[in-house]
Amino acid sequence: MFKGVKIKKKKEKEKMTQFLFMIIICVITFILFAVYVSSSSSDRRRWGEIKEIKEIKKRRKKKENVNVYIYLLCFNEEYLIEKTILHYKKRFPGAVITIMDNYSTDRSVSIAKEYGCTIHYWENPREKGKISEHMYRHLKNNIWKERLFNRDEEENSWIIACDMDEWLEIDETDLLFEEKNGHQFIQSKSRLS
Repeated sequence: MFKGVKIKKKKEKEKMTQFLFMIIICVITFILFAVYVSSSSSDRRRWGEIKEIKEIKKRRKKKENVNVYIYLLCFNEEYLIEKTILHYKKRFPGAVITIMDNYSTDRSVSIAKEYGCTIHYWENPREKGKISEHMYRHLKNNIWKERLFNRDEEENSWIIACDMDEWLEIDETDLLFEEKNGHQFIQSKSRLS
């Protein structure tokens, strides 16, 4: 009888160990799920897609460039323009960079020309050198459309329209990834210079 009690306690101990093990597995699964749900969409899209990203990087190494057109607003940005142009040229080597200049009075235009950028002049009719909110929205939302479609470029091009101090932390790999997944827009974090 004493032997039977020991066996019973041993079985109960084994069941308790199994029960605790199952609880631990459930807790770990819950934590992983919570981390996945709380992660940003850009982090989530990369989970489980390492193979696709490797394919995209191979494609990039084969020099299959993405058509990227960058439009940068400019007025007297002499101290920032070179850094901004180099930032985007590093990330998008084949990009066409257009400086939308509001008749700068410093060396901004000459610096941009040294780096092979095209210049598009515009002027705020009310106040030279200043930009109204309406004009700002118009430039960012429309000027690239007019210029791109006048060149009869491909429809499958990426457009980046931003201020001189907006440095987007994306590159061709990100754009190829979005293109492969059929997306037309990309969400990106930017950093101020």
